[in-house]
Amino acid sequence: LGLLLTTKLKFHDIGGGEEIFASEDGILAVNAGTRINTTAPTVALFAATEVIVNSPKLSMWTSNSGRPIVSLECFNADALGATLQFVKDGASVADNDVVGTIKFISEDDGSAVQTYATIESTIADMTAGSEGGKLTLSVASHDGGLEPGLLLSDGNLDAEVDVTLGNGTASVTAVVGNL
Repeated sequence: LGLLLTTKLKFHDIGGGEEIFASEDGILAVNAGTRINTTAPTVALFAATEVIVNSPKLSMWTSNSGRPIVSLECFNADALGATLQFVKDGASVADNDVVGTIKFISEDDGSAVQTYATIESTIADMTAGSEGGKLTLSVASHDGGLEPGLLLSDGNLDAEVDVTLGNGTASVTAVVGNL
């Protein structure tokens, strides 16, 4: 079956948005009115350079215990492994911009959604030549509010990293073993 030029292969309602067509030279477009479902034991995507997803949210779910698992695997025989990379590509970068956040969310015993912990990276200083970052690990603190418990931040000298443990004078810092 050959479809030449801008011919579209239409499905369901000829006037609807369900179609497959070559949108440009080398680009195959698959459009659906509401959703595209793919059901198979394994779905394999093979791309030589990149897989692009342009969406405000990417969800993965299952009812299996201990799943889903996100696995980044590198089979190259050199010394380098996989990388999980958060990129904030903004034209107007500023101090205190959040570069990336990992949130740990569940419910409380009243079924209200609760964030129990976060790991957040921010820009401490965006000045060229003096760039500095800050990494904050926070946990829900007794009333559900998030409080920082470990801060790693840029110091004011090259190769200096400042560390803050705990949050407030009531915090307890315990060391097991030698310090």
